[in-house]
Amino acid sequence: MFDESITNYGGEDTELAIRLHKKYPKGMRKLTGINAYHITEKTVEQHIENMFEYGKYNFFKIITKHPDYKNDLGYQWTKSIKGRVLFNPFNQLICKFLLKFLNHPLLIKFLVIDAFIRGVKNKS
Repeated sequence: MFDESITNYGGEDTELAIRLHKKYPKGMRKLTGINAYHITEKTVEQHIENMFEYGKYNFFKIITKHPDYKNDLGYQWTKSIKGRVLFNPFNQLICKFLLKFLNHPLLIKFLVIDAFIRGVKNKS
């Protein structure tokens, strides 16, 4: 069952997966080489806004409840020099500009991760 304290967008499935893994560490399988696709009517901009919301509101609930998973969930990128160099307003602008001409999945992934990190920083 999903954690009902997670009321904003995102993280409820991640939190449930962590609880399942803790309960069945040998009975669940983690597939690292798999791709998942979400079929949605959302625009890229809406998804980016959702990831900002996840970082701002729900990420801290999850890592407070499961602190041993915080770096697995990307926390180290929010505080490290490496994260500051890669995820900053200048690189965000460049990525958004390039996305107008190149609809490349890596540009979208960068902007999604950047939104998450901005959300986390906005909360802290």
